[in-house]
Amino acid sequence: MVRGAGFAFTGVAMRVLLTMGSTAILARLLMPEDYGLVALASIVTGLAAILNTISLSAILIQRKRIARIQCDTVFWFLAGLGVLASAVIAGLSPLFGELLGDSRIVPLLRAMSVLFLIEQLMVIQHVTMMRLMMFQLDFRIQVASLFVRIAVSILGGLLGWGAWALVAGALSGTTFNVAYMWYEFPYVPRLKFRWSFLRENIRTSASMFGNGVIAYALGNIDYVIVGRRFGAVELGYYQAAFSLSAELRNRLSGPLQRVLFPAYSLVRGEPERFRRGVTKSLLLLSAAVAPLGFGMAATAEEIVTLLYGQKWLAAIPLLQALGVAGAMRAIFSLCASMFYAINRADALFKLTLFGSPVRIGIVLAGSYWGTVGVAYGMTVAQVMGFVTGVVAFRLCGIPVR
Repeated sequence: MVRGAGFAFTGVAMRVLLTMGSTAILARLLMPEDYGLVALASIVTGLAAILNTISLSAILIQRKRIARIQCDTVFWFLAGLGVLASAVIAGLSPLFGELLGDSRIVPLLRAMSVLFLIEQLMVIQHVTMMRLMMFQLDFRIQVASLFVRIAVSILGGLLGWGAWALVAGALSGTTFNVAYMWYEFPYVPRLKFRWSFLRENIRTSASMFGNGVIAYALGNIDYVIVGRRFGAVELGYYQAAFSLSAELRNRLSGPLQRVLFPAYSLVRGEPERFRRGVTKSLLLLSAAVAPLGFGMAATAEEIVTLLYGQKWLAAIPLLQALGVAGAMRAIFSLCASMFYAINRADALFKLTLFGSPVRIGIVLAGSYWGTVGVAYGMTVAQVMGFVTGVVAFRLCGIPVR
């Protein structure tokens, strides 16, 4: 686990450097409106992540032994969902354009809908890599895919593609990721399917799916509010600030979560060892993330000016609020691995469901003070993450203090 975390955080360092460098370039090649349009489209394409929360793949990672027929079943089931989702999003893209108040996202949505299918084509490869804890390979794949994404996006920016530069980068990076995974793990699914496997795991999978649906809604409510009420330009500023604060979760807690979920699952039968591992990992992550989040808020003016340039100054007050929110989100995001490892996804679903109206209400109230109010509303709403953490600690037998 320590070696895996080492590779994960080495990848973090490289990705942060690459992301900062590409951001500084793309922010000068593209306009805030371009980022805003892609952010609006991403509200819809974010549904692709919900397919992953059906979490049949997580069940395969969690089990001590798996059979090939189970892998075949998961592959065909998720691939079928991917085809269906791609067709639905492409077909309903004009409706989504109307709902989000900007018809310019329709062609972007049709192109990005392919991501729904592409993401599902490497599910068994990902399961294999996580079960064997091959984090060095994961490191190579993630960094190489990011190189491809950045290169294509910058090329598109230089050629004047506008928002399409970001779309082309996302499609290219994801496609390369899938191709690399298939090269390393040439798994060919058989034309076999077992419904009994789905029925056996429907409850756990449904809870994980429910968590994903609610997390998607909560994770995009701010984008919807800003896009609908204040337009694509304001959403571009908001997305720029949010993406910087989200780096704390994506680059620190995200890679660590990929390491910890299989590790927690392996030792869940040893309560003391499990509790000790959970406590240490949370303390270490908090010690790293909290200073970064508050530091990002304190130096927002310098960060925005350096990375984005003078035309992005409106993002400064947004980053001042969202930097703190990003730190809290990063810390509490690890609680999901605790619920899943002890097979209590149902408890997480109930907590998320009951806490959703509170979070949404806080963000809506903040919107009366403009985009900055939405940002501060997101920060205040993170108190629900603390409640989830308390319940997770108690279920795992860990003192809250």
